[in-house]
Amino acid sequence: MHSRVHAGEYVLLRLPSDTLKLVQIVPNSVVSIGKFGSFPCNLLIGRPYYLTYEITDKQSETDTSRLRIVPASELNAEILAEDALPSENPTEKADESFDIVADDGSVLLKNNRLTVDDASRQALSMDEIEELKKAGTGSGRDIIEKILKSHTHLSEKTSFALAKYTLRKHKKYLRRFTVLPMNVSMLTEYMIAEKESSRVMELREESLGLVGSWANVHYHPDAEPSLTEEGTQLGGGRWLVVDDTGGLVVASMAEKMGLLYHPDNEDEESDDDDDDDETAPKASAQQTAPAEEDADVEMQDSSKGEPTDDEPKEGEEVRGNGRKRPMNKHNTNLSSTNTITVLHANAQPNPETIPQAELDVMKSGKRGAYYRKRRRWARCKAIVDETRAGGFDGLIIASHMSPATILKSTVHLLRGSAHIAIYSPTVEPLTEIMDLGLPIGSAIGVGAYIADDEDQTLAGVAWAGGAEGYLFTARRVLPVDGKVEARGKYNKKRKIG
Repeated sequence: MHSRVHAGEYVLLRLPSDTLKLVQIVPNSVVSIGKFGSFPCNLLIGRPYYLTYEITDKQSETDTSRLRIVPASELNAEILAEDALPSENPTEKADESFDIVADDGSVLLKNNRLTVDDASRQALSMDEIEELKKAGTGSGRDIIEKILKSHTHLSEKTSFALAKYTLRKHKKYLRRFTVLPMNVSMLTEYMIAEKESSRVMELREESLGLVGSWANVHYHPDAEPSLTEEGTQLGGGRWLVVDDTGGLVVASMAEKMGLLYHPDNEDEESDDDDDDDETAPKASAQQTAPAEEDADVEMQDSSKGEPTDDEPKEGEEVRGNGRKRPMNKHNTNLSSTNTITVLHANAQPNPETIPQAELDVMKSGKRGAYYRKRRRWARCKAIVDETRAGGFDGLIIASHMSPATILKSTVHLLRGSAHIAIYSPTVEPLTEIMDLGLPIGSAIGVGAYIADDEDQTLAGVAWAGGAEGYLFTARRVLPVDGKVEARGKYNKKRKIG
């Protein structure tokens, strides 16, 4: 992930009201953040993330707003003031009806039991506050100071009530924002807080982290998949994902595996760009040739693709000693009538193969469309062939479909000891897996986890935070090959009678 803002990227602006605003960094444009004002987008390009900016006032009518970086000392001024030493005279005289005093007269605790919170205690009217906002002095700080000074009974508030009142005014009038990167964590928070959480199945950041952890998703720097005698790929960091969250789960996995972001080195990127420019003609020529070759490849007929007696059928597995393991009744037969879908053969038929003589007399537009369709078929066929080969290191499911039906079609594609993680916003689909009775395709060890709400702090109090989500975890266990023999000392029991 880049540490600085680049042109063309999307960033999130955290406003004083704790809301998030998605903004694209377009050069020579103006970013508007509603009532807080606007500023030129060029002022953010090249700046680091996680800085807090303040929109300053315009010097003239033709001038544009500028940004001021708010230092950490100013941001934490209130916290530092609370941690400072108390004054020499902490027992200042106050109304006894509002204080809890000791026998010696010292103030133990100030309360707001008799405080009356009325709008009439604010001397400034809404019209006067609007005029101060139009004047735009001090980036909102002058407005907050005048509002606090015009409050007639501000001294009656406790320290907590005063801090809450001041914070509320800061969120309303202070023209500040913090620039945050658009990574998976912030995207999850943005979808849950600002957008429709149902589009990502109400998948929170902590639940997303647990899914990747239980599925053992990690970084593979130099690992490459190995081939077994049957041609199945093993290892190398290959996971099978069923994602109905718009790609959020896949993006989280790519981030954990080090595939989502490019290296943050501008010098290396510039060198790579130069090398790419030099090798671009060669690469394009190399990519064009296989595409044309793929266009002339004959499609496999479904009748020719039937396995012989020596070849394993779909769903069968070959043991280490060469024997075939019988087909499991829970496994779903993969599609054999087409080559670009794993299941449901009728959903996507294979494209037609046009002879070269007909291609020569075609118009260029139709011929180009045919080649594009064939290239798409070649890409999809490579993905489907790798999926059918199996040997995946894990399975992650976050889908509105029934997890039980997905497991029947995918468990046999996993290698031994592969991790399985299934997320669901409700618990009923996961209990269905338990009710079906294990094993599903093979023996599976089972675990369950219930995500907790970070806002649930009081017992018996329900917060409207949406679904918490449930996580089903498992491991695929392969039966041992050959005869199982008992080891150890065996004492034969004597027969009685």
